Amino acid sequence: MIVAKRYTLTEAYAFFGIKLRNFRTSWSGRNPDDGTVAVTLWQDEFRDYGKIFRPGDIEDPDARLGSIELMENLRWAIDHCDSMVRVVVAAAKDLTAKQRKQRLCFPHPTMRMRIVELRERERGVIFERVD
Repeated sequence: MIVAKRYTLTEAYAFFGIKLRNFRTSWSGRNPDDGTVAVTLWQDEFRDYGKIFRPGDIEDPDARLGSIELMENLRWAIDHCDSMVRVVVAAAKDLTAKQRKQRLCFPHPTMRMRIVELRERERGVIFERVD
């Protein structure tokens, strides 16, 4: 996919009408008007039509805050959005870094993911791409 515009994370979420709680720690957000949930997913972690996402090191305070909010938003999506979420795609500067930094990100205008399994205790989730 060719991205015509460079987005900040804040702008990428604004594409879906979402204002992030904290642009440094948020990995997800929810539109207050229509309830749409969007999540940030790393581009290199997509496998076929499935996706497993495990938030980073939960000992890191920023990761802990982001994963707590993510779990809240995913639970909302299950309860109110038929388990569907929108996607902000992120590309990492360094794929091998323990704590990744974004090289770029963009909202995917058509991609939707369905939450197949939510593992709240482990703070993990399995998504399935829906076309």
